[in-house]
Amino acid sequence: MDRRKQRTLHCIQSAFLQLRATKPLERVTVRELADLADISKATFYLYHKDIYDLSEQMQREVIHELYQRIPHPEEFFRDYVAFSKEMNQVCADPTLCKQITALFSGRQELLLNICTQESKACLLQVFPKAEGDLQFDVLVTYVVYGRNAQIPMLQEPEKDERWIIVNDMTQTLIQKYRPDCLA
Repeated sequence: MDRRKQRTLHCIQSAFLQLRATKPLERVTVRELADLADISKATFYLYHKDIYDLSEQMQREVIHELYQRIPHPEEFFRDYVAFSKEMNQVCADPTLCKQITALFSGRQELLLNICTQESKACLLQVFPKAEGDLQFDVLVTYVVYGRNAQIPMLQEPEKDERWIIVNDMTQTLIQKYRPDCLA
């Protein structure tokens, strides 16, 4: 992709993040985004069908980036506490955190859905035999939703007693229901 297109896409995404930080997705218009990005509406439509298309693309990209930064995804099934620490370190990146907060504000169910899909995709790269395994699918979904449901109640991950309990319970669950295809 040439530099001009890269610059345009960067301007569109930056403007969108600025707008999403202050208002819900439903109130963001192509006109105000184009004005903020210093592009025409026609230029916006060269890259995206509408605001929702842009939002979905950016949401998927940021969660994909998050999972690609996890150094040892295989630890999910081997040592969940180690995996959890790696995930917390990745999520502590202020830029990534700011993007996730803006993109998923008011859309926590969507965040969980995309995180579940990306968790499975990331883990399938390490454990390709798990493709199509129902136990793998249910376990990953259960862990992602359960772990993330606890996050709002935590003060300091890894120091909070609730976090220790969540990690211990998750590790026990994974050991008990680890799919046979991963052995």
